[in-house]
Amino acid sequence: MIQYSINELESLTGIKAHTIRIWEKRYGLLKPERTDTNIRHYSNDELRKLINVTTLYNGGMKISHIVNLSENELNEKITELINTSQSEQTAVYEPYIGNLITASLTFDEVSFEKNFSNAILRYGLANTYQFILLPVLQRIGILWNTEKINPGQEHFISNLVLQKIYSAIDGLQPSANSEEKWLLFLPQHEFHEIGLLIANYLLRNAGKKVIYLGSRVPYDALVQTAQFNKPTHLMLVIVRNQPADELQEYLDKLSIEFKDLKIIITGNTALLSQVKIKKPMILISSFEEFVKEI
Repeated sequence: MIQYSINELESLTGIKAHTIRIWEKRYGLLKPERTDTNIRHYSNDELRKLINVTTLYNGGMKISHIVNLSENELNEKITELINTSQSEQTAVYEPYIGNLITASLTFDEVSFEKNFSNAILRYGLANTYQFILLPVLQRIGILWNTEKINPGQEHFISNLVLQKIYSAIDGLQPSANSEEKWLLFLPQHEFHEIGLLIANYLLRNAGKKVIYLGSRVPYDALVQTAQFNKPTHLMLVIVRNQPADELQEYLDKLSIEFKDLKIIITGNTALLSQVKIKKPMILISSFEEFVKEI
C-alpha cells in the first residue's frame, strides 16, 4: 500500500503541514498511522479525503463546516462548486484537479474521462490544459520524484493524458501559410513527451506551422531535419535529471549550430537554473511566458 508523508500531502494539496496537524488535532479530520519513531504516514484514502476537503476549503467553505459533512455530502458540495458561475476564480478549478489526481492514483479511467471531458466543455481546451492539467501533472510529479507512484500508475496516468492531447491535436487543421515554422523535439535521452505535446497543441491552435519530431531525437537527425525544413524556431523540453555540465555542453552545441534561429527551452527549472542560457536561446519558466512568446 502506498503511503504518504505529511510533507507530500502538503505538496499535493497546497495545505501547509502545520495546518493539517491542526485539523487532525482539532477536528479529527485525518487519522494517520505512525511509525515506531512517531512519524505520520497517510494512505490513499486519507489523501483522497484531504483533496476533497481542500477543494471545498479553497472554494470558500469554513473548515468547521466541512468536517461535519458525510462523504456523500462532501461529493455533493464539490459538484455544486463545479457548477458555480464564478468561472474567473481559480478555486473552481480545484474540484477537477483533485478528482483527476484521485482518478489517476486509483486507476479510475471512467472518473478521469468524465472530469476531463467536463472541464473541456466548461473552460475550453487551452484553459483546461493551463489551469487543470498542468497543476495535476505538477502535483503528481512530486510523487514521481519521490518514487511514491509505481511504474503501473505512471504509465496509466501518462497514457491517459497523452490520449487527450493527441485527440486535441487531431482536431486542429495544420497551418498552410504561417510565417513561423517551429521544430519541436526532445534530445536523445529525453522521453517525457507531455510538455512538448502541449506546446505542439498550443502552437497549432495559434496558427503556427509545427514540425513535431517527438522524443529521443538523435542530434544528427535534428540537424538534417532543420537543414531540410528551415524552421524559424526550435523548441525543446528538458525533464530528465542529468549532470549540469553535460546539459551545458548540449545547449552550447545547439546555440552554435542554430545561431540564426530562436531556440525556446523549458522544463526542469531546478536543473536549468544551474546552466547558462546563451543567445539565441530563450528560457521559458511558465505557461504564461510561453503563451506570450507565441
